[in-house]
Amino acid sequence: MARSALALANPELLIWARETAGFDHHDVASKLHVAETRIGAWEEGAERPTVKQLQRLSNIYKRPFAAFYLPERPPESPPVHDFRCLPETVALARSPELLLEIRKVRRRRRLALELYEALDEDPPAFGISLDVDRYSDPEQVGQQVRRALGIEYVTQVRWQGNYGYEALGNWRAAVERRGIFVFQARGVAVDEVRGFSIEDRPLPAIVLNTDDSPKGRLFTLLHELTHLLLREGGLCDLSERGSPTSADRRAEVFCNHVAGAALVPLHYLLEERLVRQKGSDPQWSDADLDLLSSKYGASPEAVLRRLLIAERTTRDFYEAKRQQFLQRYARPRPRREGEKGPPPSRVALATAGRPFARLVLTSYGRERITASDVADYLGVRLKHLDKIRADLRMHRP
Repeated sequence: MARSALALANPELLIWARETAGFDHHDVASKLHVAETRIGAWEEGAERPTVKQLQRLSNIYKRPFAAFYLPERPPESPPVHDFRCLPETVALARSPELLLEIRKVRRRRRLALELYEALDEDPPAFGISLDVDRYSDPEQVGQQVRRALGIEYVTQVRWQGNYGYEALGNWRAAVERRGIFVFQARGVAVDEVRGFSIEDRPLPAIVLNTDDSPKGRLFTLLHELTHLLLREGGLCDLSERGSPTSADRRAEVFCNHVAGAALVPLHYLLEERLVRQKGSDPQWSDADLDLLSSKYGASPEAVLRRLLIAERTTRDFYEAKRQQFLQRYARPRPRREGEKGPPPSRVALATAGRPFARLVLTSYGRERITASDVADYLGVRLKHLDKIRADLRMHRP
């Protein structure tokens, strides 16, 4: 007979681990291939899981095995505000994948603060000083954001390569230089969340969804940055649906407007030769929009929205094209034959960001943490550290 684990494990911790991971009894029972009633019996203390079953629960919930032996529930972090604009009476579920990513971000922030303390250094301060509220002029705020990030038109329009990844990388680096972590979440559906932000200071964090396109992620980056300027982080899908009087919808509309104004300033857009040649014609071909999209690093939809704000197209045309864009976004780019995914070192840096990776490797070099800590914090095997170091040397802050 397998040895029982419940003599030491706390049933209350079994409930806590399952609920904070976003699973119900049916989900867990399916993964363990046991009856649902068995999960409930464990949590009530009526039955005892074996050590092996407890280890499998640890893997499912992404919690350390030792967590089940704590005397009581750990203190809960404040919930992340939800800006995903459905009617306020409807509670949107959060998938286990999303809950795990939120926990990862909070852990990275906590680790970063501990590492700065171990290095006897102060973490960087939030480096954008703008007095912003939802009643500010979003066009003006967008231009202030560009200036604060040091983004100039002549530089921006050079970032037209690599399907939008070059633009995303440069804007991301500009945000990170202002004392903001930019992480990326993997395995979360785009239709659940485009991005989210944690407003805690120092070291607020923005999280982008890797399942989104690079141009979509860039817009989300600026949208979430605006939320941080408003001092209100949260989960976003960038939708403007919902009650017209909803405070959350007003916030999303404002953040979308600021993001568009920062990414595609109207005074530059209206001076583009293509835009001047079109005159008052409200019809825009895909080729026209793709050309402008490539130039600014913005999605075609974001460009068309800016043209709508500039009264260079109509609401009807915008809404019709938007439906086409949504269908296009729903079809992921097919992987070419023989195409391989990015190497683990690049995935680690894309996920954790260079500032966090640099802090981890500095702490390791000064013997504040171990090699196994580095592998844990960056989610990568030690054999890939040399490539990460080389990348960080190439991209010095």
